[in-house]
Amino acid sequence: MADPTITLSASSIAENLQDRTLIGVLSVANGANGETFTYSLTGSLSDRFEIVGNQLFAKAGYPFDFEAMSSLDITISAESNTTGGTDVADKSFRLSVTDVNEAPTDILLSKAIVSETAKAGTEIGLLTAVDPDRPEVSAAVMPTFTLLDNAGGRFQIVDGKLVVAEGATFDFETAPSLQIKVKVTDAGSLNFEKTLTINVTDVSEIGGSSRNEKLKGTESADVINGGAGNDWIWGLGGDDVINGGAGKDILYGGAGADTFVFDTPFKKGHFDQIRDFKSGEDKIQFDLNALKSFKVKAGKSDLLAFGKKGGKPDDKGGKPDKGGKPEKKSSVGLDKVFKEGKLEKKFFTIGTTSKDGNDFVVYNKKNGTVYLDVDGSGSAKPIEILKVKPGTTVLFDDFLFI
Repeated sequence: MADPTITLSASSIAENLQDRTLIGVLSVANGANGETFTYSLTGSLSDRFEIVGNQLFAKAGYPFDFEAMSSLDITISAESNTTGGTDVADKSFRLSVTDVNEAPTDILLSKAIVSETAKAGTEIGLLTAVDPDRPEVSAAVMPTFTLLDNAGGRFQIVDGKLVVAEGATFDFETAPSLQIKVKVTDAGSLNFEKTLTINVTDVSEIGGSSRNEKLKGTESADVINGGAGNDWIWGLGGDDVINGGAGKDILYGGAGADTFVFDTPFKKGHFDQIRDFKSGEDKIQFDLNALKSFKVKAGKSDLLAFGKKGGKPDDKGGKPDKGGKPEKKSSVGLDKVFKEGKLEKKFFTIGTTSKDGNDFVVYNKKNGTVYLDVDGSGSAKPIEILKVKPGTTVLFDDFLFI
């Protein structure tokens, strides 16, 4: 016959228990029929448990932490309640601590600084979550980050990174810091929210006048405004914002990712030249208000088509109305055709003339000139709006509208 031995009906205990919890039932196998036993605990962890009758309980106020201790050992003794009863040896039991999902407890941002001149897509910092279930991890591993407050549309989250959103502008003088609110959700749908502060760094601002001038930036990020003269402007180092203003200006961005701003109404023969434009790094930014004077003949259905992916204006006289007559067309500014953000590919072409009815921006790579074609079809004479070095690569997504 086998020796008597203590048994426990359970082999695990859940982590984070706060209340008194039944773990399992104790018994003695191979004892005498009808024999009862009194059980007791020994060992370093005995103060965390108690035995009532033949039931093993975890005491209240002693939660176990899977991350700190994934298993534990307890030793139990059994003494027969019968005089001269069965002699049972003490026995150790290993209880595994089961992992229970816990909500994240903090959100960290590796860097919380943005320059006044930061452009769309600029990375601010990497978001990470502090989660009791595992060490600090990035969004690519487990949690999902969501912006509850994006500081007026200035920021977005891409692949776990906080980046500058399209159309975002920053001004240290009016808002030296901005606040965002981020929520992190783990794989078990538990979440945590936190407000983070993003500090805006001041950028040197250099202004011209109505005279013809030569303006130079610094090796850091600068904002340079040329004024009304025919200026020469050098951004030098840093991610600069260069605005020639009115007049015919010669612009050099220099090193860094520079933004060339055009926010004054265009005049025939008055266009700036960008001598060192770098596609994919620099940006050409138009203020939509500067395009109001360029009129497009279009009906309502044409304008709706402009706003749709792949849409083209009706070049056959407009959609007939209910009376069978062609839809009446009226003049609208190009500011109503383009939308804030990147230039849509359907409005751009490379060549000497427009290729279809909505090529409003034409880039002649051979001579380096960017034109506005007000009818989008090439039937009207295009208007020169800026020039780059001949042969320079310029693509549709190099243009921004604000």
